[in-house]
This record gives sequence, structure tokens and C-alpha cells, in this order.
Amino acid sequence: MTSWNIVEVVRLLNEAARIALHYFDSPTREFKKDRSIVTEADREIEEMLGTEFDRPREGVYLIGEETVETKDEAYIQAALKGSTWIIDPIDGTSSYANHLLSWGISIAYAENGKITEGAIYLPVAGKLLITEKDGVYASQWRRDCRDDEPHLSIHKPIIPQPPFEAGVIAIDQGNTRSGHGFPGTVHASGSSVFALLHLFMGGYVSYIAYAKLWDLAAGAAIMEKLRFFGRFEDGTPYTTSIDETIYELSPNAKNRRWKTRGRVVFSGSEEGLQYTLQGLRTGR
Repeated sequence: MTSWNIVEVVRLLNEAARIALHYFDSPTREFKKDRSIVTEADREIEEMLGTEFDRPREGVYLIGEETVETKDEAYIQAALKGSTWIIDPIDGTSSYANHLLSWGISIAYAENGKITEGAIYLPVAGKLLITEKDGVYASQWRRDCRDDEPHLSIHKPIIPQPPFEAGVIAIDQGNTRSGHGFPGTVHASGSSVFALLHLFMGGYVSYIAYAKLWDLAAGAAIMEKLRFFGRFEDGTPYTTSIDETIYELSPNAKNRRWKTRGRVVFSGSEEGLQYTLQGLRTGR
């Protein structure tokens, strides 16, 4: 595939989910260099998607969690400027490997260094969000219901309102190791796509993340089209741009390469955003 096609993306999400669920009851577990977990399903899904998306001779590139380290620097620089698919075959691999439900599959598409489209699918929950042009579409689509295709409808998110103490804030694993000043409930799901999808569906007041490009790319596209807010702690906007103002892109960054330049807060309202930012400042 050389461009975003919602029908084809849904087909590929369905195939990725089939692979993931095939191994779900007894996944293999290995450790990567950074001590994060990878499974046979991660690799098989990325290989499958790679045959569709990795087409440098046609000017189309792939940035995927499990294969990006195999690409040379010339390929990566071309990908950052060209037409590029960004995938996370299983986001929340630790959850997946331990038979928990908080994991998902994400596919995003970027052109000229900007993320333009994205899709998040949670196969066990059967929840799908996918973009096309200016719209975001939702479906409750479980593969075990034998539906070949999801029934898509325009997604209109529910945005939590004050008092935010009565709601739930989602936080990534890294941030659970530091203090926070929130008086209400905090939920660490272990998966950015799980947290972002539920944020967009009204389940969370906000989501705090210090994550990598492939964790957030699909969510960034959905965020922009739903007019949600993304902001760094210092007030700098988080956008769909893939550049040094948003991510650590230098190869000299080593383990930090592809990570956001600090913590990002996502929320559906300015009030929810400010509430969460204040909690971060208080918890220091």
C-alpha cells in the first residue's frame, strides 16, 4: 500500500488481530536489548504489515517498533521526510504476554513529516477508532462475532467535565515511578493505544505519556481530527509533526531515540488539561 485506504487498513487490522489472538493463550516471551518484552506475535504482525507497507522503491517507508533498528540512516531520513507508515504491532506487549486485556494494534500514516491518518484497534475489547480525511470513525467490532467488516459510524467523543477528581487519569508506566498530585483515581494500563482510545471515548479525563513515536502516532492523528489537546509540561503544544521539537530523532540519542521530548498530557478539554498539568507540578 502506498497511501491511506480505510478499507485496506481495516483488512490489515483484522489480519493483525487474527495473528495476535492465535498466540494470545500461550505467547512466547523474549527480552530485547532494552529489557522490554517481545513476542512471536509482535514479530509476525510486523512482518505481515511490512510486506504491505515497506516499499522504498515506490517512495513509501515503514517505521515499526520491531524493525526500525534494522534500517540504515539513509532509509530513516527518507522516511522522516516522505510517505511513511508507522506501526506498533502490539502496544502493551507486557499486558499481552500476561494475558491481560490492555493492549492494542496501531497503524498510522505520515506525509512530509506530518502524521495525517491513524487507526487503533483493541481486538479483545472489540473497539476500533480509525480516521479518514477530516472524520474519525468508531466501531464495536469483535472478531469472534464473525463480522467480516466493522460497521463504522462517525465518532463523537464524550468529554469529562469537572469535578475531575471524580474521573480517572491514565498514566504510562514510566510516570507511575514518580510522584503525582492527583486527588482522584490514576490508572496505569501499560499501553498508550489502550489509554488513548479510552480517552477519546470519554473514559479518561486525560492521559500522561512519555513515549515513543509508534506508541502515539495513530493517537496523534485522531487527537487532531477530534480537536483534543496535547501539550508538554512546559506548555509547548504536542502536534502531529515528526520533528526534533516533538521527538528525540538524533541517532546520538541512543535509547531515547524516537521518544517524546518530555511528558505529554492529552485531554479533551482545556480545563482537563490544566487540571492534569497542575497535578504534575504539585507532585514534584
